[in-house]
Amino acid sequence: MFRIALCDDNLSFLEYEKSIIEKYLAECSEDYQCDTFMSGEELIKDSNTIRKYNLFILDYDMSGLSGFDTALKIYEVFPKAKIAFAT
Repeated sequence: MFRIALCDDNLSFLEYEKSIIEKYLAECSEDYQCDTFMSGEELIKDSNTIRKYNLFILDYDMSGLSGFDTALKIYEVFPKAKIAFAT
């Protein structure tokens, strides 16, 4: 299963991004799971969970922990993580 962590502090963008991802992966017949997070803090609160994702898509400009800072925290736990930024 391909697992994606999608993190954005704007709910409407988060829902839009998730719909695009789900539409694309459904067309590719991929078995996937796309989990959403409203903050970097929410995403990184459980370091064991971080390792289950194949891809992280982070909003670069979030209140609280920025996307860049969230990525640094992810890399501390999972150095080989694949991270993309959206803004």
